[in-house]
Amino acid sequence: MDEELKTYLQGMEDRTAALIAGELGNLHTDLQQAEARLGARLDSIDSRLKLQAGLIQSGARAMARFSEYGETSEERWVALVTRVEALERKLENGTFTPLPQAWTRQKGTCLPYISGGGLQSRGFSISRL
Repeated sequence: MDEELKTYLQGMEDRTAALIAGELGNLHTDLQQAEARLGARLDSIDSRLKLQAGLIQSGARAMARFSEYGETSEERWVALVTRVEALERKLENGTFTPLPQAWTRQKGTCLPYISGGGLQSRGFSISRL
């Protein structure tokens, strides 16, 4: 082979190797940038999921408290009515007399009232409370 052709081919080989190395370097840089963007996006998604999980968990705790409150509200209502009636009787008579424990319910409600006296005898109905 001719020395000139050999030099030309050697130069072409060097240029091609440099071009491939440059393209590989650019590709490597692009991959690193894409990985960094993806990592930031995944961190953002993770933060949002943690926030939503906290909201769901706190909402579930609140619902449990509301459920517990609802289950005991009737008992508290009965105790309050009993205390009010006792105070009214004590004020009216000057002495304390125990209340009768004849509790009834109005159909379709969960609020109790004292039969034959108390709130009902004063013109209050369960639907107005």
